Amino acid sequence: MSLVKVSIKKNFRNARMSKQLPFGVARGLTKTVKGAQSEILSTLPREFTVRGSWLKPSNKFGIKIKPATKQNLTAEVGTNADWLKLHETGGTKKPSGSNIAIPTANVKRTKREIIRRTQRPNALRGKRDVILKTSKGAVLFQRKFKGKRSKLVPLYNLEPRARIRQNSTVQKPALRFIRRNLVKNISESLNDAMKNAK
Repeated sequence: MSLVKVSIKKNFRNARMSKQLPFGVARGLTKTVKGAQSEILSTLPREFTVRGSWLKPSNKFGIKIKPATKQNLTAEVGTNADWLKLHETGGTKKPSGSNIAIPTANVKRTKREIIRRTQRPNALRGKRDVILKTSKGAVLFQRKFKGKRSKLVPLYNLEPRARIRQNSTVQKPALRFIRRNLVKNISESLNDAMKNAK
């Protein structure tokens, strides 16, 4: 999980202030993580090819926030999209099996740029599919027929590991937004809260 938390410790002694300050701070924190959420949502499509609508807040792996409350002055923004985790830190991706299948331009995709189920590595185990060792490593080929003629088409390069460069699309943009806006958002929310104090 990629997650950013922002919190403030409570220490409100004045009775009048003790009612309004937690409310104002919670609003400021929540406003800040909502802004950070928008920053992440605009950053991701610029850095990666986003296929589908998984990043929408309403989806399972979407960019979500957890608002602060008067009782808990901590707000959060993040995602459960585990495939982004290694991009946040950089490092080596290891396969769950023997190899990582890296698609070539020959792999067919849907209109939404998602690899068709019949073209995914696990589906390619028929008689027409073969793994050959080339000078650049192992490659998964599929035999394509055109009339009586056929040719081998490379679909996936098979790599024992892949180096993932660091490219933070969650923590970095979120922290950048929070640093720029946290004090201002809390200050404005506190002013509004104190104006409404009774």
